[in-house]
Amino acid sequence: MIADLRPTASPKDSLLARYMQRFQEIRNENAAGAAITNALRLKRADALIKGVFENSFDAIAIFRREGGIEAANSGLAHLFGYTPETITSCSFYDLIVEGLDGVRNAVNQTGAKLGFLDGQGRRKDGTRFPVEIAVGEVQLGATPSYLAIVRDITERRAQEERVRHQALHDALTDLPNRVLFNDRLDLALASAERSGEPFAVVIIDLDRFKEVNDTLGHHAGDVVLRVVSERLQSAVRKCDTVARLGGDEFAVLLPALGSEEQALELTTRLVRIAERPFDYCGISIDIGASAGIAVYPIHAQTKDKLLQCADVAMYAAKEEQNRVSIYHASKDRNSIRNLTLAGDLRSAIEQGKIFLAYQPKIDLASGALLGVEALARWKHDDHGCVAPTEFIAQAERNGLIKQLTLLTVALGLGQLSQWRRSHRNLTVAINLSARSLHDAALPDILLRAIEEWRIEPHWLTLEITESAFMVDPEKSMAVVERLAAAGMRLAIDDFGTGYSSLSYLSRLPVNELKIDKSFVLQMLDRDRDAKIVQSTIDLAHNLGLKVVAEGVENEQIVTRLREIGCDVAQGYYFGKPMAAPQIDQLQSRLGESRIIRPRALAARH
Repeated sequence: MIADLRPTASPKDSLLARYMQRFQEIRNENAAGAAITNALRLKRADALIKGVFENSFDAIAIFRREGGIEAANSGLAHLFGYTPETITSCSFYDLIVEGLDGVRNAVNQTGAKLGFLDGQGRRKDGTRFPVEIAVGEVQLGATPSYLAIVRDITERRAQEERVRHQALHDALTDLPNRVLFNDRLDLALASAERSGEPFAVVIIDLDRFKEVNDTLGHHAGDVVLRVVSERLQSAVRKCDTVARLGGDEFAVLLPALGSEEQALELTTRLVRIAERPFDYCGISIDIGASAGIAVYPIHAQTKDKLLQCADVAMYAAKEEQNRVSIYHASKDRNSIRNLTLAGDLRSAIEQGKIFLAYQPKIDLASGALLGVEALARWKHDDHGCVAPTEFIAQAERNGLIKQLTLLTVALGLGQLSQWRRSHRNLTVAINLSARSLHDAALPDILLRAIEEWRIEPHWLTLEITESAFMVDPEKSMAVVERLAAAGMRLAIDDFGTGYSSLSYLSRLPVNELKIDKSFVLQMLDRDRDAKIVQSTIDLAHNLGLKVVAEGVENEQIVTRLREIGCDVAQGYYFGKPMAAPQIDQLQSRLGESRIIRPRALAARH
């Protein structure tokens, strides 16, 4: 919107004031020269006027009230595409096509004061360009004339547009950012309130993006984000908006919808397109995507609530592993629970409210209790016992996994020290996360704890998963080699469910493989699972490793595992995770009998 001409104290006014002051001095000299008929002074005045005109970097015109140009410098002629000889035949008003009303208002005011405004100029060839115009009245004769300074502000406007674009778009993908998305969401809400037409907000989050970043580097992550952005942008309708909210999170605004089903159909199509594999430096990158949908006015009627509902639905899609999820009130309650747990988990770690339960590991040959796996547990004051998968995931998301790991180590080693002082020859196994495996300080931390509790390093087994190791194999290898060199034992947990290679397995300084319970549970009913268990045992023994079978739940599986040479077993058949005093009782009973009678044992605790 063009501003009205108005007095101001800006630097532009100062410039125009200097011009007008100089012209006024020249006018006075001209009058004085006429009075004394001094030709020399008149000549000097004329030279000063020409100097002001021609030496200025600005385009300058002196025009009459009706618009006729009395004088113009070469800058004005060049700016508008005329020659110095032809520019004076134009009306100044014909040169300005926008902002002209402001110029006329200034001219029609007696003793017009200095001011400036933005407008549009029109060149001789008809092209238009943005200009800045300053106008003021000057007295060069009996009737007033008007001095105009005109500047081409094309580059300034372009720079302003670049700054505006940068403020509203993501630098990496050039998609609208959160600010612009929120603005368009406000417009969609206003339109929908008038028309009653539903629209949808979709939140899309990439799966396994962190693995790409950690494994291939941030440049590869940037490539993924740009590729996904281009795919999403090419797949939406012209009326839709795709935005990057930050990290690997995108938002899509889908106006003009007929139903929830249409939103689901469009979103499912976007997810399928986004997660197609693509090549990066000869490596096939296969990422997934999870999307949550909230529909106006069905799920929410405000901007913030729509975004919250879509976010809740997206996390539900991740947890349910169904890629796309539409908001439901029940999912919202879970989300509120997650928000509560996220804040309370930090307090629980700091206040020592996390405790350990121990699951026994039984030697299948002798029936003796060899050791235990230490498992973190949390009993929330309001929510009761929180599933380990839930609060460990919270710790991962909220940067608390290191604190949780260190607390587990401290509690586990403290209990191990107590058992050893009581002459109970047990070992303790503790799980390490991917983040722990990348912590170069971990070996030193563990060694200090081992020294503090006065235990032997080989009494401690550290369990790592294939997936955690493969996030960054080289960095993980450096850490596990130091752990092994310090005397700690290493185990591959959930073997068979990850994507490690045999080459890495042969290089890893591990002592045992733990067969994932998904294979053990079905080994008597599914020939494929039985072969996997048998092959894993053979492989481990050929590599000089012990084998632990997880998920042992009945006597038939115990018998079969012993027949095919499995070394150690753990599972509900021998006992659920239990408190340390129950482990003491279990070892005493096993020590007396030296025979595996898990049913009887389970019935007694």
